[in-house]
Amino acid sequence: MDGTQEIRDAFAGAEAFGAGGHYGGADAAPPEDPRPPEEIGSEYSLNDYGNGLRFLLYGGRERSLFVPRVGWHVWTGKVWRLDEDKVKIRALAQRVGGRILEEVPFVALSEEERLALDAFDAVKKERAKILAKDKGERSSADLMRLAEIALLEDEATAARKALASRRRSHTNHAKAAGDTAKINNMLTEASIEVATPLDRLNVDPLAINTATGLVRLVPVVGSDRWQCHVEPHRREHMISKIMPVDFDPDAECPLFKDFVERIQPDQDRRDFLRRWFGYSLTGLTGEQKLVFAHGSGRNGKSTLIDVIAKMMSDYATTVPIETLTGSEQRKGSDATPDLVRIPGARMVRASEPEHGQKMKEALVKALTGGEPILIRRMMQEFVEVTPEFKLTISGNAKPEIRGGDDGIWRRVLLVPFEEQIPDDQVDKGLPAKLWEERAGILQWLIGGALDYLRDGLKIPASVLAATAEYREHSDPLRRFLLDACEITGDPALFTPARDLVEAFQAWQERAGNEPWGKRQISIQIKARSEIMQHPDSGARFTAAKVSDTGYRGIALTVAAAADLRSRRNIGPGWLDKRDLR
Repeated sequence: MDGTQEIRDAFAGAEAFGAGGHYGGADAAPPEDPRPPEEIGSEYSLNDYGNGLRFLLYGGRERSLFVPRVGWHVWTGKVWRLDEDKVKIRALAQRVGGRILEEVPFVALSEEERLALDAFDAVKKERAKILAKDKGERSSADLMRLAEIALLEDEATAARKALASRRRSHTNHAKAAGDTAKINNMLTEASIEVATPLDRLNVDPLAINTATGLVRLVPVVGSDRWQCHVEPHRREHMISKIMPVDFDPDAECPLFKDFVERIQPDQDRRDFLRRWFGYSLTGLTGEQKLVFAHGSGRNGKSTLIDVIAKMMSDYATTVPIETLTGSEQRKGSDATPDLVRIPGARMVRASEPEHGQKMKEALVKALTGGEPILIRRMMQEFVEVTPEFKLTISGNAKPEIRGGDDGIWRRVLLVPFEEQIPDDQVDKGLPAKLWEERAGILQWLIGGALDYLRDGLKIPASVLAATAEYREHSDPLRRFLLDACEITGDPALFTPARDLVEAFQAWQERAGNEPWGKRQISIQIKARSEIMQHPDSGARFTAAKVSDTGYRGIALTVAAAADLRSRRNIGPGWLDKRDLR
């Protein structure tokens, strides 16, 4: 066998199953072959490609798929589970050697060899009849015929030897199939047949995989309401996430509801949090928001977020707060090991930013913007993924957001947790008790998702007010421009840019804060000159260049000018020399 038919079959299979292998592009299952699988496998070539086909033949096609740059997934009966360490996929591959041994009896004669055996079998009686004659009675025709039959016997013997040799080779190949290198090669070749793009997994953003079935959120026909229904787990759903929680529409969670009411007495905020976490249960990202649960210790926010994240399991992940805050910036070629778990995640949490830490605003915008981002494991290639997650941050200290534009602030929702549980009322066993109500909490979450689908987030006024206050306190440059400057809009009033920069640094030092760098201040003032209006007068200031680069329509107040004089050790006459051009 030269493998020609095997290659033809592979191409035929590629056409039938699509460019992505069996699950990579096809809707139809492979055609059924009525023969025993060992007979089919006996025809595969004795090389790594043939072993890859055998891996699929003996269960690998139904039980595994390969996502390029992510890894092998194994079907558990409920979910396509990522096999990061290849433990389960290698266990499947290790069984192939034994199945190859079972193929040996099916290693068959070629058509030419079968014809040779049949030809010899057909003349055996004729040869026996001739040999029954005495040698002296055999004619020359008999002798010629015996010579012809001898040639047929030689061809039949060669056919039997060739079959025996192939079966020995098959046996030896079966023994070698268990070698580590052979298993590696087998899986490499098999991966091509079951390669599945990452975007084929978890396609439905309104499907939630639970321990008892796949829950789908669907609209009620002719209504603005939504409902859910449950389907049995199936491989064809292509779901790689699961919650270790049963879907039980009759389940209740009285303790959980009491707990939420205790830590959030405000009904509007409780309803908002239910909608937010219900929204986080889906793969929708249209809101482009993040929630910052803010409050001092012993207020229940961490317990609430922990139990929901634990329930969501595969659908939730945690990133270090250092990913989102601080001054360290990644290079474009750097690996992103802290982000490798976000593909398919619907809830991402981070906690406890340190006081004074700066938010990495560009990264947060990218993560919450709904556009594809690049992530990379160590020593691997980049993978492009589209975020599906909603970001929930919790902590006592608010990260510093220096950008004054709406690009970042329209994403932020600060939810105050203002209650504090007294020490003598802290229940250390509460997380375990809440976990016992997980089926009921899932119903609470699904109810929040259905409410969100009907009404949206419906952000409470108290959350908007708290966020506005956060923005006000996070924007020291705006406060400086309003408190230490006079914004008149008068084009005759000109202040050099360097004066504004240094006056802002002096203002920060006076407040006991670490001053920003001059370059950053210059960039931020320039940005404000294009968008900022005085809240009372509506006046603006604009960038201009006279003898120096500066701004028209703005001047330092007398107090701010005095601070700047002091910082520069300049006499009081400096104030009278401000440019009025």
